[in-house]
Amino acid sequence: MAIGIVNAPRWQTRLDVDRRVSEQVVTQRTQVPLAVRRAARARMLQRRRRTLFALSVLIAVVALAWPGSAFGGVTKYNVNMDVAMNSRYHSGTVYIVGEHDTIDTIARAVSPQHPELVRRALVESLRSTVVTPGEHVLIP
Repeated sequence: MAIGIVNAPRWQTRLDVDRRVSEQVVTQRTQVPLAVRRAARARMLQRRRRTLFALSVLIAVVALAWPGSAFGGVTKYNVNMDVAMNSRYHSGTVYIVGEHDTIDTIARAVSPQHPELVRRALVESLRSTVVTPGEHVLIP
């Protein structure tokens, strides 16, 4: 369908082509059959379901792989989060040393199950094995 216009805009070539078409030809737009539309809709819904399922699986894998307190993480002093959360004093709280407190009594108050882990973390954070009454100690 050569028109003879080399560098003409697209609308101009369409107009020239339309002039050549006889006026008797009437283009009718036919509807897409109902079965075809339903099949396309079913494919679209299936694709959405698969995408949603894949996204759910991805979120579940990331949530389970993410280190956190709900999944057995550790504090910055390598104290198990389950141990730290089951104690009277949670990690990050400030403990004011009493009259007869020692590192060992503080460690037992923080974690009755594993005081040796907390004692090691306390000594590491305080850089000392001795505490004085009135001292503010950050629980690891």
